[in-house]
Formats: sequence, C-alpha cells, structure tokens
Amino acid sequence: MKRKIISACLCLCLILASLSALTACGKKDKKDESSALTPMDEIRAEMFKNVDTLVELGDYKSISVTSEEETVTDQDIQDYIDGDLEYYGEPEHIMEGAVADGDSINIDYVGKMDGEEFEGGSDQGHDITIGSNSFIPGFEDQLIGMNVGETKTITCTFPEDYENNPDLAGKAAEFTVTYNYKNGDVIPAELTDELVASMGLDEDVKTVDDYKAYVKQQLEDKAASDQENNDFTAILEELLNRCTVNGYHEDLDQDQMYEEEIEYMKQMADSYSVSYEEFVTLYAGQPSVEAYEEQLKIDIEKYCKRIMIYRAIAVQENIEITQDEYEAEVAQYSSNYQNYGVESIEEFEEQYSLQIYQYMVYDRVEEILKDNSTVTHTAADGTPADTATEAPADAATEAPADAATEAPADSTEAASE
Repeated sequence: MKRKIISACLCLCLILASLSALTACGKKDKKDESSALTPMDEIRAEMFKNVDTLVELGDYKSISVTSEEETVTDQDIQDYIDGDLEYYGEPEHIMEGAVADGDSINIDYVGKMDGEEFEGGSDQGHDITIGSNSFIPGFEDQLIGMNVGETKTITCTFPEDYENNPDLAGKAAEFTVTYNYKNGDVIPAELTDELVASMGLDEDVKTVDDYKAYVKQQLEDKAASDQENNDFTAILEELLNRCTVNGYHEDLDQDQMYEEEIEYMKQMADSYSVSYEEFVTLYAGQPSVEAYEEQLKIDIEKYCKRIMIYRAIAVQENIEITQDEYEAEVAQYSSNYQNYGVESIEEFEEQYSLQIYQYMVYDRVEEILKDNSTVTHTAADGTPADTATEAPADAATEAPADAATEAPADSTEAASE
C-alpha cells in the first residue's frame, strides 16, 4: 500500500493571514478601498513572495523524455479472469484426517453457560484456521486431533478484558463442536452467465462475452491512466533536474511535514492494531522503518522543490485566477461540504478555499508543462514503441478526493514513483 504523502500540505498558515486580511480590509474607510489589497491579492503576494530570487528556472518548455509503454496482453486479461474465478471459487472439502495446527477447517459449534445457550455463542459451517487466535484462548488448541465427523465438548474461559461482549468477560463456557471437514486448495469457479450475473458488475454485463469485454476495458482504462501518470512523472523528474531551488517559503516546512507524516503513519498503525514497524513493512511496502523514513525525507524535499518551481513558473507565465473563476471553483466543492469533514459551507470555505486556489494555479502550470513536453514511449527492452507524442493533456492533476486528508492528486504529492 502506498499512501500519497503530505496529506494536508496545502492547508497552510496563509489561511489565517488571508482571514486577517479580510477583517482588516473591512475596517478601512471608503476613501482607502480603491487602494486596499483584496483577499486574492493577499494570497498571491504570499504564494509568490520572492519566488524569482528563490528559484532559478531552467528551460521548462522543451522537455523531452521517455516512458515505458503500458500495454494489455491476452495473458493480462486471462490472469484477471483467473483471479476472479479463484475469488468466487470454493475450497476443496477434505473428508479425512485429524486436525493439526495451521489447518483451515469447517465446524459447527454450540456454546452454553450454566446449561443455557448464550447470544453469539453458536454457529454452523464456520471456517476457522487453527493457530489464528480468532477465537477465545483455548478454543482452537482443543480442536487439534479431532477427526472429520467427530463431535467434542470443550471448556473455555472468556478473557477478563473481553471487549466484544463485556457481559461474558471472565466467565467459563462449554462448546459442543463438530468437525465437518478440512478446507483444501480453492477450486476455481466455472465461468458461466450465472456467475457473471452474480458478480454485480455494470447492468449491461450479463454474459460471459460481456464479462470478457468488460475485463479488457477495465485493464485498458487502467493502462491508459497508468500511462498518463508515468508520462507526467517522467516530465516532473526532468523538470526537477533543470531547475534550481535556493530556498523555500515558510509554508513548505519540511521538518513539520516529516513529523506530521510519521505521526499519521503511527495513527494508521494503531487503527490496524499493529506496531508502527509492522505497518511500515506490511502495509507501506518498505523493507524497514529506516528505509521508509529515509525515502520520506527524499519525497518531501522533491515535493517542496516542485511546488516552488510551480510557483516560479506561475509568475513567469503570469498565471492569474480571476475572482469569478475562484468563487465558481469554491462553490463547486462547497456544495458537497459534508464530504470534507466540516459541518457547514462557511467552515469549508474557511478551511479549504486556499487549497482550491493553489490547486487551480498548479493545474494551469501542469497544463503548460504537458502542452510543451514530448514523451517517447518505449517497449520494456527500451526500444521505441511508437513515435514521439505530446504528453496527455489531462494527466495527473485532479482535485482532492478528500480535502480533509489528501492534497490534489499529483499536483502536490512527492514526485518519487
């Protein structure tokens, strides 16, 4: 799992500055209103402050890069189908042998306390893996050695801190368990019209042929999206190589970003009930905490460098967002303010209008980069796959899917992939 880093990097301290500016402007006499800075002017002044001295722009209008071509083969399609068939398959039912540690088995069980069944203590056809500790202590261990078809009564005691049902905490219970069968390897499902209908795909996907066409389209759409992202990532890497950043604005505090990201990862680890070290290696795909934290520092530095370059290009190109454009964009997002973790449109505008303004500026910078860059697609062996093409016009930049936790996709994430 890769999380796009810098979860709230555009939620800057400039919000407070712009709000203060709004208040100050409101108190000016009428004779001063014509010369007063508007909130938009305040935002621009802070966003582009001294950027011409902090950034040395290279040639950003003649970037030429290569990117490996994303393709969809017949084998890719078959692998996707095989994965679905295994998902919808059923394990082989092995009707012999004794239960051993690590076995996945199917059981029926009835739990009783003082001779009476209790709520949640019984089930039929339940799959359990011995040693998984998914049941209360002692339950799984006492099933080892049972034979298929055997019924056995075991006694277990619920933990003192049993959170699932505190009323059962510390109490002993008897369970009558019947061992039905051992689960073997999954037998893939047969691809039929009936199976396709049960998958719950698009309404027009009803037959095997429909399904195969659907799978092909899904893979081709993903390949196209991946191609756009890969192409633009190559452009960004070249952009970073061509430009020099000598300093950063105050809102791009790399130490603070680093600490916030580490804290976020630790909170995520807690939510998965694993240690920070386990989360980094198991879920973030890093070999160690040290490797993750080192890469994080590199990613943050690249991100901050890219944003400074974007701001310099915006000044160089005289990019301006009109008040009408700005307000229209804010209105578009604020209409769904509940999706952003706020309770009112006013609260949304207070927290996220600055992010949206910056996103609009960065989006236009990226349009310039893509319109003036050339990408040559290559095969896996490095040979040209086709003639040189302009970078996709719609690649890489989207507004935040969840502005409360993520910055606009690819316009603010670190360019490290």
